[in-house]
Amino acid sequence: MNFDRIIFNYHSLPFPEDHPDMDGVVIQFIDCYNRLRAAGVRTVLIYEEKNNLWESLILQKGKTFGRWLVERGRKSREQNSSSLHEAISLFKKSITQYNLIKDVDYSSWPCMSACFSEKDLAKHVDSPVLMAAEKYQLTILSMASTLAWQKRQLQVTYTWMLGKNGILQERSRYICNHTTKESIAEIKKYLLQQGLAPDTIIQYWQYFFPGIERGIDVDEQLRKLACRPQYVGVLQTLLTIAHNICPPKKPTDMNCTALKELGIDASDESNTTKHTYGKTRDFRFRGGNIVRCCHHLKFGNGIRLHYYVDTTAFHIGYVGSHLPI
Repeated sequence: MNFDRIIFNYHSLPFPEDHPDMDGVVIQFIDCYNRLRAAGVRTVLIYEEKNNLWESLILQKGKTFGRWLVERGRKSREQNSSSLHEAISLFKKSITQYNLIKDVDYSSWPCMSACFSEKDLAKHVDSPVLMAAEKYQLTILSMASTLAWQKRQLQVTYTWMLGKNGILQERSRYICNHTTKESIAEIKKYLLQQGLAPDTIIQYWQYFFPGIERGIDVDEQLRKLACRPQYVGVLQTLLTIAHNICPPKKPTDMNCTALKELGIDASDESNTTKHTYGKTRDFRFRGGNIVRCCHHLKFGNGIRLHYYVDTTAFHIGYVGSHLPI
């Protein structure tokens, strides 16, 4: 599966005319989109018509997404809602950098049809979104316009034609569906529980752990840790940290007290350990910097993660067996 791109699921529009809080859902969608973009994820658009892009999407009868962005942006300024105004401005700036997959990119693919398995969504047959999600192994991004679109995973049925005899075969799989910041965290947690290899985690590090940087030797340390039962626990803890240093919070907010409030076992070295073994806590980072990392996270069986924080990121210097004390 690829985590550097995501497909916008235009089937999740339009909203029902009687939807109680369309504004709230769209704002959550924009926040979700901005978080994914900040994590290095590129949003892919797939349409049958090349000119049918973001601003011309129909949110509700008579209201386009472009019109909503203008009206809601103006309203946020009038109400002095700086956070919403910034979120909309960031969204409008980034949607000019779209990627478009055309029908020709997947029309020659041997899969004959794809549709959502759920009864409420089964009308979307031969969906370009689903066909491309399977071909390119991507997840999708939806607006939670109905209860059906709020699910973190959507079951899809694919139909294939096998051999010259034209035998049809069906296969179902689940596609991860991003809708809110909470869904991002839950999907990442689910994916990590599937036992992703360290090289996959490293390749898509920015998607999983935005705001967390690795020291020079951490990649190899993660590979060694993968055979230990604490491996998944370390990754889940990093997910929690990454989720909690998203704007407006800062990496420097992640002091020992804040980490403990999140249920993370964090502490500093004793003065004796710092004096006697301080140099063993010096770790190399990109750019040639060497930083002493006495703050650490504790995991079972003596596994430790040493780190430091600054205004730019939460930096991991070391993860592995307990260092000398």
